[in-house]
Amino acid sequence: MLPLESTVKQILEIWLDGLPSNPNKTRGQHWSKLYKEQQEWKMATWLLARSAYKGAPLERAHIHYSIFVGDARAHDPDNLIASLKPIQDGLKG
Repeated sequence: MLPLESTVKQILEIWLDGLPSNPNKTRGQHWSKLYKEQQEWKMATWLLARSAYKGAPLERAHIHYSIFVGDARAHDPDNLIASLKPIQDGLKG
């Protein structure tokens, strides 16, 4: 039988308002402007995650993203996923 610690799962839910710019929107922008936006998203995500979870850093985690775009237009799923990179980086710390 497995120890109790290995069967216990924690769920941490974080809500971010908005979405980082997707690669199609950032094409042609100066790298410093893009870098600044990515760092802002990374820091916002990190702050939310640290305020919601006070324990020791996790070695592994399963992450599930839900994206609500708020309109009926067709969105490119690849670009939506690519735009999440600064958020993913913020969760890594």
